[in-house]
Amino acid sequence: ACSGSSPTCLVNMTMARNVTATFAAASATITVSPSGGGTGQVTLPTGGVCHLPSGGASDTCSGSFSLNSTVILTATPAAHSHVTAWSGCTPSPDLSTCSLTVSGNTTVSVLFALDTFLVNVHPSPAALGTIASGDMNINCGAACGALYPYGTTVVLNGTPTGTAQFGTWSGSVAGFPCQGSTSSSCAFTVTQAVDVTATFVPQRTLTLNMRPNSAAAGSRVFFGTNTCTT
Repeated sequence: ACSGSSPTCLVNMTMARNVTATFAAASATITVSPSGGGTGQVTLPTGGVCHLPSGGASDTCSGSFSLNSTVILTATPAAHSHVTAWSGCTPSPDLSTCSLTVSGNTTVSVLFALDTFLVNVHPSPAALGTIASGDMNINCGAACGALYPYGTTVVLNGTPTGTAQFGTWSGSVAGFPCQGSTSSSCAFTVTQAVDVTATFVPQRTLTLNMRPNSAAAGSRVFFGTNTCTT
């Protein structure tokens, strides 16, 4: 009789024999390749999990599947991340899963990105100053803003115009680190959308009118280093 995985079996017919041939479905390998600036994981139907960033030896980023079978991959973003795209398969509308029919060895790519938040700035009054970020994504003398990925450090600089002076910073979220600061520079980490206001103060000129009513004629009144003769 024959044994093993050879496709050929030679039988010496010296007696009646029963020979069984077992056939296995042809298979192919599906490999998952996660990338991007976010974090997360992809789960294969076999139970294997592929991480971004890489989990090293704990990662299972490929599996063997029967030809013509349907494979569904599931993406699970970490906190503050989301899936932006798949390739090599058909994604669900919310991008949480992606399916394909196995026709041969295939690499499926999935892109994770960090969540982004809008940073809006408001010079107040707009005519008295401008606000610019260190990366110049924000640069305006009126209300404007830019999107920043979660965890980005943003540095804003308030610049008074003409003879105006910088006043204070304020933010629309609790615990804003520059709240009430009189420094013209404000640095904070983006964890949510925020509106930031820089208040500018106009320069004021004080005019002193001196009227020597009760002073005796010829007397002098001293104001610091200035002398007024009556």
